[in-house]
Amino acid sequence: MSELIVVAYDTPAEAEAARKELFGMAKEYLVDIADAVIATADKDQNIKLD
Repeated sequence: MSELIVVAYDTPAEAEAARKELFGMAKEYLVDIADAVIATADKDQNIKLD
């Protein structure tokens, strides 16, 4: 069974640092990650996924 977990950060840089840490933990077999993205919205509320 898959789970969707959402974590919010104040800046995209903080989110990227957390994602890198998460993938590092996956390499050590501490967590199992299928995918991780960073979603940001611009001033016009257009969503971008990284």
